[in-house]
Amino acid sequence: MSDNHFLSNVTAQVTEDEIAQESRQGEVEAPSRRSGWLLLGIPCVAFVAIVIFMYFFGFTNTHLG
Repeated sequence: MSDNHFLSNVTAQVTEDEIAQESRQGEVEAPSRRSGWLLLGIPCVAFVAIVIFMYFFGFTNTHLG
């Protein structure tokens, strides 16, 4: 009787651990996706900013003569 009870406790603990692990993996995937967007987004934003910056300064320089 006690052995059977012990086994059911162990299996319940294992399934809880698996569920916790899966939910943790889900939480880990979301920030990695976000950092992926940042890795793509930061260079794009920087490039656009530099282009606008250079265009703006080139524009003012040509106007000033």
